[in-house]
Amino acid sequence: MALHPNRVKLFVGQIPRTSTNEELRPIFEEYGTVVELSVIRDKQSNTHKGCCFVTYSTRKEAEECISALHAKRNIPPSRNALQISYASGELEQYKLFVGMFPRTQTVEEFRALFEPFGEIDDVALLKLPGGASKGCGFVRYKEKADALSAIKGLNGHVMEGAQGPLIVKFADNERQKQIKQAMRTMQQPSSAGFNPFPPHMLPSMSAPGPRGPPFAPPPHMGRPGPFGPGAPHPHAPQGGQVQGQGGYQVPQMAGPSAGYMPPKGPPHPGMPLLPPPSHSLPHAHPHPHPHQHQHQH
Repeated sequence: MALHPNRVKLFVGQIPRTSTNEELRPIFEEYGTVVELSVIRDKQSNTHKGCCFVTYSTRKEAEECISALHAKRNIPPSRNALQISYASGELEQYKLFVGMFPRTQTVEEFRALFEPFGEIDDVALLKLPGGASKGCGFVRYKEKADALSAIKGLNGHVMEGAQGPLIVKFADNERQKQIKQAMRTMQQPSSAGFNPFPPHMLPSMSAPGPRGPPFAPPPHMGRPGPFGPGAPHPHAPQGGQVQGQGGYQVPQMAGPSAGYMPPKGPPHPGMPLLPPPSHSLPHAHPHPHPHQHQHQH
């Protein structure tokens, strides 16, 4: 790579599926130094796909190849003309992003700042909807070495009227753009809000749970206060059925002697199992079991 810092990769389509690297190389060497040539094959079956990559030592050689062969020449036995273009993202290595450029300067001044480092292919100064400069833009060089020189010479340079030192770096390619967009999407809060608790730790009082209808506390389990735990609420009905939350019919349980009957089955994960009130514990049998006397002896 160090021997050819300005190397450029081309994609070539419509080559014969029987052609080999050795057969193709002389065709492309007519237009410059071929650093690398490789036929593209299917990763699973190793089948020839009828296309290849050709890497030239300079962009000038690559452009001469495109000018001479693209849509103009075919390689027998194929009757279709070759289709040649820059490989995906290849030109991005010549493109620079420039930030913190003075907003009062023009695109001509923008170009003039970068021209001393090499031949420029294109420049673009980004603007706001009203036409004012955003203070950033892009510069694309003909050669990668010139782009590297511009980064070395201008990055961190302080210009009069700028909000900070110049930022000069290679522009993001498509893959880098997709990664950054995905990261921004992940960092954005959800419109539904963030709930730090697992669903099983927030049992609903109006929607069915994992073991049937929603739970509605019996009316004798009133709010904490002077009535005490297990005491009936003063406004609770004294008979019949009570309409619970979510439409569930809860049988009326009168008086503290009814006690609290915990739901059957294991509790929700993460929720402690509370013991029943002391008044609801069963009374000891007045007469011990006959087998108990045997153990006592």
